[in-house]
Amino acid sequence: MESSSYKAHHRTASLGCKYAIWGNWYVNATAFYYFDKSQQQPWNPDYTYGFGYFDWRPGTITLQYNNYSGNRWNPSSAGENTGRFLDGSIMIAYSFAF
Repeated sequence: MESSSYKAHHRTASLGCKYAIWGNWYVNATAFYYFDKSQQQPWNPDYTYGFGYFDWRPGTITLQYNNYSGNRWNPSSAGENTGRFLDGSIMIAYSFAF
């Protein structure tokens, strides 16, 4: 049932993978399984995905896109304004040493 209240004993299992395409460029994806489907809210995803460039060395920039927003295997069961590419987020970070 759709609700903004806390769901007790909300249990999921997930399986994720991050794959280096070339150099520091990568793609990632995670799939989720809900043991009690009635506790899955419209914004809870069936899967998430992302891609980007990651470099941890000082003086470098990292650029990442990730989408955690209500992605569903069946798009008609997604919450309103969720699960679209535009609902993802972009992160730009700079690494430096202390």
